[in-house]
Amino acid sequence: MEEAHILVHKKNCGFLENILKNNSLGHAYLFIGPKGVGKRTVALWFAKKILREENIEKSQNFCQILDEKSIKIEEVRKLRHSLSLKNPFGRRRVIVIDDAASLTPEAQNAFLKIFEEPAKDVTYILLTNNVSRVLPTVLSRAQRVRFTQGDRKQIFNNLIEKGLEREDAMQIALFSRGCLREAERLSENLGEFVDRKNFLREVLSIFKKEYFLRFNFIKKILDQERNIPDFLTDFDGLIKDILSLKLGREDDVANRFLMDEMKSFGHSFSKEKLVEFLKFSGELRSLLLKNVNSKLALEKLMLMV
Repeated sequence: MEEAHILVHKKNCGFLENILKNNSLGHAYLFIGPKGVGKRTVALWFAKKILREENIEKSQNFCQILDEKSIKIEEVRKLRHSLSLKNPFGRRRVIVIDDAASLTPEAQNAFLKIFEEPAKDVTYILLTNNVSRVLPTVLSRAQRVRFTQGDRKQIFNNLIEKGLEREDAMQIALFSRGCLREAERLSENLGEFVDRKNFLREVLSIFKKEYFLRFNFIKKILDQERNIPDFLTDFDGLIKDILSLKLGREDDVANRFLMDEMKSFGHSFSKEKLVEFLKFSGELRSLLLKNVNSKLALEKLMLMV
């Protein structure tokens, strides 16, 4: 998978390699981009390059904190203790934190104490898909590296090389919106891909129905224990596709198997209203992070559309 991500993000990888060639490695880097786009894979690749080690997971000079939901203060305390120990070989140490926006308030305060007074031999690689929630101090001191959607053709070719049928490879390359990790995951779970497509078709149709049927749909989502942030991601994808159609950018559409349904949906709403949907979806994500009742949050969305 690493080689495929390097090909998809060769511009960023080239930039990072030049940093090492020019001996200009900085104190901290912030990798910004959508979930699943390949930030973590490139971060581990960069850490290997910095440390000149392949098996970095077992290296004493490498630390990785992974928790996309909530990084607690205990994790930061362990990190602080590790950094306080004498570095016997005088080698550089690399810290990868994913997701930098998921530090709890207590963890944020503890992290700033070690981040604001950096040791000369430590490089931080911080990852996030929501730069607005990253600490201002981190934003001001870390060099930003933005990860955009990967090249769909490259992802398609990668899936073909893995033995996928051309039609499945094309649909998944589009559906994954440039996220190689998601594309590879779906290619290994074609049943889930079919389920996701059917679910999206149902999402579009539900907004044309009576409110009590919409609320029943919400109950069904919760009863099936679907991941609510993933549902909102799929909803955002549909709205973005509909916006692309209204703007005449059909090549940007990911859910092409729903082309007729999306065009029909788009006739009922202005571009401004569609943008409003996206903004409201983002607000719901923030509310859910604060443990707001999922049922009430989704019902609010159903009333808005």
